Amino acid sequence: AESGFNYSINKCNSIGVKADYCFEELDAFEALTSRFSRISDILTQKIFPLIFMILKETPLTTIDKINLAEKFGVIESAENILAIRELRNEISHEYKASNIFDLFNEALKWSAVLLREVQNTRKYIKDKIKI
Repeated sequence: AESGFNYSINKCNSIGVKADYCFEELDAFEALTSRFSRISDILTQKIFPLIFMILKETPLTTIDKINLAEKFGVIESAENILAIRELRNEISHEYKASNIFDLFNEALKWSAVLLREVQNTRKYIKDKIKI
């Protein structure tokens, strides 16, 4: 999933944010937003709970998990992950954004941050949990 996400980031960065897109460019951005949402879900809904289960921690809410992940050094910034989750919700429900191009721009902006946090999490698992 991460390699496809990285491919989408690179492709959309080369397209850039603009006022109008051809169908191929729209497909590229739709793939990016889909992968962004999926990676965000995997990180916060699958990986974090597994880490905390192994560490015998029991955060109850998603916000608790994200804050604890920052506290333990799993991620760099809880604030960034919360912003990523909010954008993920906007993408999934297509609300708040005045148009789809705003979502494309935000997804492109936050994708590098999400990718960095995934890499931080991978490093934490390798170094601290040793899986």
